[in-house]
Amino acid sequence: MTGYGWAGALPPKQGLYDPAGEKDACGVGFIINIKGVPSNAILRDSEDLLCNMSHRGATGADARDGDGAGVMAAMPHKLLTKAFAAVGCPLPPAGHYATGNVFMHSDDAVRESGMRTFEQIAESVKLQVSAWRRVPVNSAILGPSGLSREPAVMQPLVVPAAGPLAEEDFQRRLFVLRKRAQAEIGHESWFYVCSLAVRNIVYKGLLTPAQVPKYYADLRDGDFETHFALVHSRFSTNTFPSWERAQPFNCCAHNGKHPAPARLVTCQRPRRCYLISAIAPPSPGHRSAIGRIGGPAQTITWPPNDAHPNRRCPSRRDQHAARQQELDART
Repeated sequence: MTGYGWAGALPPKQGLYDPAGEKDACGVGFIINIKGVPSNAILRDSEDLLCNMSHRGATGADARDGDGAGVMAAMPHKLLTKAFAAVGCPLPPAGHYATGNVFMHSDDAVRESGMRTFEQIAESVKLQVSAWRRVPVNSAILGPSGLSREPAVMQPLVVPAAGPLAEEDFQRRLFVLRKRAQAEIGHESWFYVCSLAVRNIVYKGLLTPAQVPKYYADLRDGDFETHFALVHSRFSTNTFPSWERAQPFNCCAHNGKHPAPARLVTCQRPRRCYLISAIAPPSPGHRSAIGRIGGPAQTITWPPNDAHPNRRCPSRRDQHAARQQELDART
């Protein structure tokens, strides 16, 4: 049977099982220097914090197979300056570039095709990929499940194509790049962006808490300095773990269960026609207009309910209004 989701890691819908019902129940921890002073000590302390949450995670029949663990930290500018210099690319000043860890296919041809597509999408939003760096990892510590779909972990160095941008504008373009790349390259190519940002970076994988610093060489480098660390240990409750489901996500981590994705999509659908962009009209064929932005990112606005009276079926307008009042009352 053909798998479902990233790298086909989940079984397809069958019998009483539906991959749309996958949920998490996990442990999360946070450590920070309240004065914002970066140091390697924060990263070392976060490793202890993560390992102390091992009881909140789970392992497979082979103890080397974890359900997923990871850490989010501030962008390690000192480390990345050294790392990208090794691939012949000088790093711009902090705040004028973005990078992150991207899971890609272990097959060279598939990976290179994905990299070219990523670069083309970046150009379309007036960004430029100056270099790619393959993140050094220790595959020998993985169990059979993790090793069977181990991705190549790549770091793109993304900079504005036409001179410096305001950080907010830069972040918007990065958001569009990440969303479009995920949609166009796709899970079938093992493509997944752990994070792509100016200020923070995520290292994660199908690992146990103790394996995280052992797997990523960057996390053992003394030049990795950060003023905060957010760690996460995943417990896959009656579900199937996979590399991309490990946390933290690109800007947060959660402890507990999200509502079923199908319900979130259903709640978003009535609002779809009100997501307005100056450069992309609402698209009834997609879940959200946000994913349809194809040029420079713009602020999304939500006009009053009477601003576009013809965009909804009149016979359902009252039904949508009642549903919206119900949702507002719950929040």
